[in-house]
Order: sequence, then structure tokens, then C-alpha cells
Amino acid sequence: MMRLIPFNCIICIVLCSCVIPDSNHVEPEYHLLTDKSVDHNGSLHLPSISFHVREVSIPPYLDDHRIVRRQSGTSINYLENHRWGEPISEGISRVVGLNLSTLLGSLAYSSYPSRSRLGSLYEVEISIIRFEKTEDSYVNISAVIEIFHHNNLQVQFKINEQIPASGKKSSIEIFEMSEGLSVVSSKIAKSIHQLPLSQCLQAEVEDFEVNEMPLDKLLTLLNLELGIDASKYPKRMEIIRLSSDFDSNNVPLISLKVVDKSLFEIIKLVNQKSSTVLKFSSSGIVFHEIP
Repeated sequence: MMRLIPFNCIICIVLCSCVIPDSNHVEPEYHLLTDKSVDHNGSLHLPSISFHVREVSIPPYLDDHRIVRRQSGTSINYLENHRWGEPISEGISRVVGLNLSTLLGSLAYSSYPSRSRLGSLYEVEISIIRFEKTEDSYVNISAVIEIFHHNNLQVQFKINEQIPASGKKSSIEIFEMSEGLSVVSSKIAKSIHQLPLSQCLQAEVEDFEVNEMPLDKLLTLLNLELGIDASKYPKRMEIIRLSSDFDSNNVPLISLKVVDKSLFEIIKLVNQKSSTVLKFSSSGIVFHEIP
């Protein structure tokens, strides 16, 4: 005769046969880039300047939540347990914006994904080529930088930097990557600071007055206000200048009196009175005739 097994014994047998092994899952560690720039002497300060850091372009292999390491020239490795706490392109934009704000001494800035501030003088575009730690214990950062004024390109340059990575911990690696962005930010700030438009923003003019003066002679005076003396710096005397095809006979004589204005504000006033078109570049501020 068949013997019946108690129901509670059956439950015990089923449970004992379904033992779940210990999990091997490791919770990823999330990282953020951080601002690091410090300008102790204020040598690059332009408090009246405004700027926007545009969306950063990155190569597809970096567009991943996992941190990348380069094993060789042609191979990379993704770290499953070390990931970005934000999209890396947004992190770069955020950190460069913070660094530039410190270096330039300006709070009038924005960075992607925020929209550009209305009337921003400069927009910074960063195209990352490489940004990762290599097997020889360096953080390599390579990028093309473009600086725009109202969508007109002012300067373009390429950056290649190697930052020594002193340890194997990922936290140290992120620290060194942030240091690389600090170096990049310093070069961007210096480029912005050297632009003629920036120099004119810095030059404060206490009193400036001219009466019925031709435009070409007036621009010579403005160059002197910028500290460019033709007798000492003949190659730099025309930072503020007329275009090569400009016909001064088409412009009336100009009278102007201003007090406590920046040189940039005076240039804008001259631009209005002469009914001309202003174009800015890394080599100068040029007055053109209206087409």
C-alpha cells in the first residue's frame, strides 16, 4: 500500500532543492569631473565678459556611461564597475564653464545643456578627439577649440596634453582627468583674454573727445588708447582699423565726447556715428563700409 508524504515535508524538499547561490554582483562606483582652476593673481580677469560653453562633441567610443581606458593605440577597455555619474560631454562642458568663470572672474556665463545667455560675447566650442587614461599611466586629452563672437569664428587651435596619472585608483584617474580639463581651460582663457575685443573691454577711458575728425585719424587715436603707439609698435598699430577697400570720403567727420567708458563702448559709438559694419577677429577690429 502506497504511503502518503505529509504536505509540509514536500514543501521542505522543494525549498531545499532551490538553494540560491551568493550573488557576484558588484555595485558600480559613479564618478564626476570637477573644476580645479585657480587664478591667484587675477591676471586673466575680465569681469565684464560673458560667455557660453556649447555642447561638447565627443567621439562615439567615449559616448558611454562606462569609463574608458586605452590599452594601446588601437584597443580600449571599458570599466564595468566605474561609470560616469552624468554624460561625459555634459560633464566636460560644465567643468570648463566653471573653470573659465574662475579664471576670467566672470559669473555671466552658461554651459550646455543650459541655453546661451542673451548677448553673450563669446561662445566656446570643444571637439574632443581623445580623453582617457593610457597604459603608460598618462591621461591624454586632445581637442580642437573654437571661440566665436556672435557666431563669427575668432580663433581656432588644437590642444594635446598629457597629464601624469600617479595612481591606479579610479578616483585618482578622475582627479587627473579634471586636471587635464583645467589645463585646457587655462589655454582657452588666455586665448579669450588676448582677443582684441577683450583688450578693448579692459581699456577704461576716463575722458575722450574729438571734434569733426576723419574716421581714419579717429581710429589712430583709439589705437593709442589701447596702448599701441605706431612709433614703438609699427606692426601692431592697426588693431583697430579700416578695411583695405574702405573709402573714407563716404564717411562724414565725427564728433564725440565720452567720460568713463570702456574702449569697446567707444568703438561701438564710432560704429554708429560712421554707419559702418564692425567685424571682429583675432587680428583686429575692422570697420567696413555697408554693402
